[in-house]
Amino acid sequence: MQTAPQTSSRRRIHYPESDGKPMAETDTHRTEMIWAIECLKRHFQPQPLVYVTGNILFYYVEDDPKKCFSPDVVVVRGVPSHLRRTYLLWEEGKAPCFVLEVTSRKTRSVDWNKKLQLYAQLGVHEYVMFDPLDEYLRHAPLQLMRLEGTKYVVASPEGDGSLLSRELGLKLLLLEGRLRFQDPATGKLLMDLSETDDERIQAEMQARLEAARAEEAEGRAEEAEEQRRLEAARANEADGRAEEAEARAEEAEARAEEAEEQRRLEAARAEKADEELEQLRAQLAALQKGRS
Repeated sequence: MQTAPQTSSRRRIHYPESDGKPMAETDTHRTEMIWAIECLKRHFQPQPLVYVTGNILFYYVEDDPKKCFSPDVVVVRGVPSHLRRTYLLWEEGKAPCFVLEVTSRKTRSVDWNKKLQLYAQLGVHEYVMFDPLDEYLRHAPLQLMRLEGTKYVVASPEGDGSLLSRELGLKLLLLEGRLRFQDPATGKLLMDLSETDDERIQAEMQARLEAARAEEAEGRAEEAEEQRRLEAARANEADGRAEEAEARAEEAEARAEEAEEQRRLEAARAEKADEELEQLRAQLAALQKGRS
């Protein structure tokens, strides 16, 4: 890191918090810048000595308020991550390690010349330019440059087309024209609060849907069990009726056999009575014949 020699002065120097310039040129530029800041803040939140910010004034020469710049997205390692109104390099003692500029046709001259030279002078290890509207970096709208000595060298893409930021430990890639950060260890994309809220809401909705499906399935299972019990009861009732009908049939058959036996007995008695009557008639006829 190179800084101008420090000077002592008794006069109070005012370092403004705004340079009066707009934060971004278009909704697209502003959205990309804010998303990148919030996304990296969430990612580095567990690390108290990583400061992530953007669009605030960085003063790099003591006693000279004109020596300042306002990066779109910046990461500084080795300084506390608390909120600041401005960044005074001589007090913090650390220059940014990573700077991202959401560039455009209007800012190309500053981004490619003044800032490129200044960031190299200050020792910013990685400088990224992202042209979200493809206004002039059409062949490569996302470029990462690494500081080698006193000059920047454009980094070559990885095998998957992403750009590896050694300072962030993350991959930078474009998905449907949007800048995304990816954890190379897990392959997961980083998300800001709005995206995690959406993901949480979707997860909750999915959980509720699955709970409703489980409850519905349980209700269907209980209904099926109740139906099975009813069918079993009906089957038992039918078996009972069948047994009762069979018993009645057996009883009727027994009564029929008893009636048949009774009929045979009566027929036998009648036949015997007829035989006895014939015998009596024969005896009577014999007596009459004897008398005559």
